[in-house]
Amino acid sequence: MIPLEPIKLLGPSVFPSAAKRKGSILIVALWSLCLLSSFAVILNYQVRQELVLASRLEQRGRLRLIAEAGVAKAIMELKNDPEKTYHCLGDSWSNNPGAFKDIQVGDGEFSLAYSYADGKSGSLQTGYGCVDEERKININKAEFIVLERFFKIVLSCDDALAQQLAACILDWRDADSELSIPSGSAEDTYYHSLPFSYAAKNSLFEVLDELLLVKGFSDNVFEKIKDYVTIYGEGRVNINTASEVVLFALGLDEDIADKIILYRAGKDGVSGTLDDNVFVSNSEIVPNLSQAYPLSASQVEQLNRVAALFLSVSSNNFLIRATAKLNARNSLVVSSVAKRDGKILYWREN
Repeated sequence: MIPLEPIKLLGPSVFPSAAKRKGSILIVALWSLCLLSSFAVILNYQVRQELVLASRLEQRGRLRLIAEAGVAKAIMELKNDPEKTYHCLGDSWSNNPGAFKDIQVGDGEFSLAYSYADGKSGSLQTGYGCVDEERKININKAEFIVLERFFKIVLSCDDALAQQLAACILDWRDADSELSIPSGSAEDTYYHSLPFSYAAKNSLFEVLDELLLVKGFSDNVFEKIKDYVTIYGEGRVNINTASEVVLFALGLDEDIADKIILYRAGKDGVSGTLDDNVFVSNSEIVPNLSQAYPLSASQVEQLNRVAALFLSVSSNNFLIRATAKLNARNSLVVSSVAKRDGKILYWREN
């Protein structure tokens, strides 16, 4: 008979090590789950951002096409009468809400809008259409005296500051390194001394925003003058569309400028309506105005001189600002300048 040995039960020391192993596996599993959850959240966020970006790009593409439709519509209006020798505020391109206000294109719409001062009250009004660049002072062509008068009027500044600003423009665009006036103007020496230095361009302005590089032209000054100045055209101002401010700057006194605005507005006193009077040629300016209103001999001489030097009756370059919308929160503004024949000279998207 084989003697039986007592069975030794597993001691308690065996079980703790197994329990520890199970606990470690559980902790690793929990950490893995946390990491995977974090990766999932990050991936979801990235995908969502990419989807939002893709949606915005798609919407921007649609908005751009709608804005382009507005520009194309404006160019069609500009080309409507190619043989016309004069242009005025009553033309179909100027203020035509039926053609340029809230025009539906697919699931969006466009408007071509601009602000102008009412001739009677002086209050700011909204027009729908294009703005001809020939109603403005051309800073690439304007003489010193014209620029000086312009700055005095628009900025309400003294003679010294007006002369400095006018000289800075001339010295920026001319080819030499000589100062136009002894003090206050700027050439390379001034621009090289700036914290972020550059040279005077010594060439014509290519975009209007270039003015911000010129001495004296802060953001505040630029905002006040930008609607009255241009870089396009031959330099002559269209008397049929120019504002009183521009007419003053050209050298006409307040009385003559007022009479020109009143003459253009016609019997109803509102510009851009069917009864507007129009100067069809330069030779008609003095006779037509003197027939409508009394002019002194000195005023006739002044008007003849300004007309010969600075005035015209037509426009060839037009600012088109098209605002495209898909919904109240989604819009795109396209600004362009086009010639009357449809050639695009400038394009900017905001």
